[in-house]
Order: sequence, then C-alpha cells, then structure tokens
Amino acid sequence: MKVVLQDIVREVAKASGLKFPDAKVVTQRILETLEEGLCSGETIEIRDFGVFKTRLVQGRVGRDLRDGTAIALPPTRQIRFKPGKRLKPFPVGEKQLSLV
Repeated sequence: MKVVLQDIVREVAKASGLKFPDAKVVTQRILETLEEGLCSGETIEIRDFGVFKTRLVQGRVGRDLRDGTAIALPPTRQIRFKPGKRLKPFPVGEKQLSLV
C-alpha cells in the first residue's frame, strides 16, 4: 500500500474536524517546516516517531560510465531517519501500528 499526501490530508481533516482545504494548508505547512529545518542542517525530533538528521557526505572523484574519465562529485547532504519507539519492528499479527 502506498500513502500519498492526499491520504494524509484526508486523515488530518477527519481527525481534527477541519475542512479538507484547511487540513491541506496545515499539513503542507508542517512539511515545509520539516524541509526548512533539514535544509538548514537542524535535527528534527518527533517523540516516539523518530529523528531526522542530515549528514554531510564529502566530495569525491567518480567515473563517467561512458568513457571512464574522472569527474569531481561535489559534497552533498543526506537525510537520515532513525525510527522511534512506535515505529520499531513488532511481530506480525501482534498489534496494529498506531501513531496517535
């Protein structure tokens, strides 16, 4: 099963009693806040859900696959996610995952 933004907005609207357009604005703003924090290098911790961190990956020399010439790859940031208590693995059939 794949969850898309519209599914999340629908659940936020149902749980909060907001109308769909209002829930979409709230959800979008939450995602923008997460994005801004990660882009500025901050660690984002959501209790029991998990921790988002960025990690700087040093630049390196790569190879062009077509002709084998060396290419300088610039440093980049990678996003890491460490799941919290509620997202830790649990035995199949034991219980449903609940984030509320």
